[in-house]
Amino acid sequence: GNTFLFALITTILKTGIGFLLALAMVKKIPGRGIMRTIYYAPCVISITVVGVLFKAILANKGLLNNVLQIIGLGGLANDWLGSYGTMGSVILVETWMWAGFNMFIFISGLQAIPEDYYESATLEGASAFEKLKNITLPLIVPSMTVVVTLSIAGGLKVFDIIYVITNGGPGFDTQVLATYTYQSFSLGFLGESSAGSIILAIIVVIISFTMNHYLT
Repeated sequence: GNTFLFALITTILKTGIGFLLALAMVKKIPGRGIMRTIYYAPCVISITVVGVLFKAILANKGLLNNVLQIIGLGGLANDWLGSYGTMGSVILVETWMWAGFNMFIFISGLQAIPEDYYESATLEGASAFEKLKNITLPLIVPSMTVVVTLSIAGGLKVFDIIYVITNGGPGFDTQVLATYTYQSFSLGFLGESSAGSIILAIIVVIISFTMNHYLT
């Protein structure tokens, strides 16, 4: 359940935020190159570094809670990594890391759309929303297919970010198939570990091929 929940929510967030960033960054605005670099940077940082960084930020006496105390919002302080609902924190970290990557895929798709389409729509009095609905979204489908497929597959196979930040805890709150398989192997349950690996591989293949079939 955690595996599918993580894959579904992170795919929605990474795809949605990545697309919105692409719509903003494809325009000719001052500092566009720097902003693109900033948004893309998290996905090239070592996941171990990201995990250690966010463990320090989200710890019970970490940076986030200290900042909340300083600005008078101490009532919002929480044990972000040690209480029920920790999966939400990991999902946000995953989204922060990969939304910029998806942004670049969408930018490539948006730049491939001929400007003539938008100019013709403008002359016919189409609104910005009508251009988005009737031109951008239909022509961005190939990029959307790539983004959604990669996000779903990556979400189902997630291991490193969860292992570094929570190691599947607290309890089994953030346990996913990959971390369960790893822990089973570490404890010497080789049959259980092998079964988990095979099940995960089959799930990823089936869902990836199904997504490609219906989105292309």
